[in-house]
Amino acid sequence: MAQPRKQGHQCSYATSAAISGADITVAVIQDTRQVDGLGGEVWPGAHLLCQHLEVHAASLNLANARVLELGAGCGLCGLVAAALKAPSVTLTDEYPDLLQTNIDLNRAWLGNQVVDARELVWGDESVRDEGLAFDIVLGSEITQLGRGLHRPLLETVTWVAHASTIALFSMDVCRDTCIGECNPARCIASHFVYMAREVGFAVKKHPSVPSARSVAHGRLRETSSARSSS
Repeated sequence: MAQPRKQGHQCSYATSAAISGADITVAVIQDTRQVDGLGGEVWPGAHLLCQHLEVHAASLNLANARVLELGAGCGLCGLVAAALKAPSVTLTDEYPDLLQTNIDLNRAWLGNQVVDARELVWGDESVRDEGLAFDIVLGSEITQLGRGLHRPLLETVTWVAHASTIALFSMDVCRDTCIGECNPARCIASHFVYMAREVGFAVKKHPSVPSARSVAHGRLRETSSARSSS
């Protein structure tokens, strides 16, 4: 019988002072009880996306960008965007409570910077009716949640984008040489790329970035203690 996981361990990402203007360590609490076990834990793709943001902060014009993170889970990528001086960041998930917890955890360095958390369900047409517009949309490993979610995810991106919006997604590919053009029935990344192009997006695979300077403090681990809540 599987043992429940101990919750509340932190994961952190340290930004470079040369880019962010100060040595900032973004910390997030991981809690798989709140987000169906997947979004409550920081996965490797989040660290890589954070590193991409840091390396390309200038070319992305992060310092003047309105940033949205979809399927944010713990909110690490969006919070790193804030550490890199994005003036407005919105973290979204089906369950936003953990996101708000992690915003509050980083309040000391956030100061008066605008970072908020809200519920957002992909494909919910009320999002389209709000008329939201973001410059950068982030998603780390959210394409892995299933082919059936690709269309509502892409619909949501179109509803929150303007003509110059850039959407950055980290995802697992089926092999090292995959550029998103493999058999969509066998490669989930290629299925997402196929769907994105069908919707009308231009898709580009970015070169790999150096290993992220991240530190995972006490990854969620098995424990025999009972969970305090379900």
